[in-house]
Amino acid sequence: MLRRLAPLIIFLLPVMGWMRVIVERRGILPLEIATALLVLTTIVVFTSVVVLIALMLNRLDAQRRQAQAALIRAEKLTAAGRLAATVAHEINNPLAAALNTMYLARTSGVPEQAARYLESAEHELKRVTAVVRQSLGFYRGQNKAELVDLNAALDEVVEFLRSYASAKGVALRKNDFAGFIVAEAGELRQIFSNLITNAIEASPRGSNVAVKAKMGDAAIEVAVEDDGAGVPRDLREEIFEPFFTTKPDIGTGLGLFVVKELVLKNGGRVTVGNKNTSNVQGARFAVTFPLVNPVKSQSVVAHSKVSAPSRR
Repeated sequence: MLRRLAPLIIFLLPVMGWMRVIVERRGILPLEIATALLVLTTIVVFTSVVVLIALMLNRLDAQRRQAQAALIRAEKLTAAGRLAATVAHEINNPLAAALNTMYLARTSGVPEQAARYLESAEHELKRVTAVVRQSLGFYRGQNKAELVDLNAALDEVVEFLRSYASAKGVALRKNDFAGFIVAEAGELRQIFSNLITNAIEASPRGSNVAVKAKMGDAAIEVAVEDDGAGVPRDLREEIFEPFFTTKPDIGTGLGLFVVKELVLKNGGRVTVGNKNTSNVQGARFAVTFPLVNPVKSQSVVAHSKVSAPSRR
């Protein structure tokens, strides 16, 4: 705005003042009328320029919002791809075991042994059903804010990612608590899924990832801590920018950007720091949400869809 208004201030005002002086000297118009025309012209010109600049800024802001929404959709698709890969990995082993036991049951000549094989195949197929049911509900409830049992929502995310952590040689831990917040449940799961997945990938084998909740009078803080290298102080603001990544081989640079946008959208805030323990300099991402009044929440729970009862 300054860049566009500066030429008017520097050149237009002196020119218009000079024209007023010429008009006054030549007696074309009385002094009062010449001054009034100068003021009116100045107001019209500056108002027109400000309106044009405002329209341009509104257009740019709309384009920014569209680009931001596109980035969030892209990250959601990436998260859906990771979810699909995780589900495929989870159901592959029990499906293979079920097929093998069904083959053994078909080729077995002993009815009792065939029955045992079929019972084992049924058990493996039930495992597949449980994984599919869990994955189908993992990103549900993304259209509206609702009363969410934060402990139960985090339990779903932790249990879903536990096998991924185990495959990486990382122990995944979480403390139990009781707290209700108002948020979009699917977006809440995406927030913590991204943070926990990043923590697992940043941690060396044999280390830990901890999900810790700290209750306050009006808010709850959920921190995801890892035993990795930590986040340098000079990157703590830049790390939430789109397309910034410290994992060029596997990262899109959108995960933490989307985390911050979804946290803000749901009325919270996210901060990053290091654990500063004696042995490691692990990263610590903390998300804070306002708590729903406990008395009010208990009355609302009876009439609302809550993800699951709190496990304490």
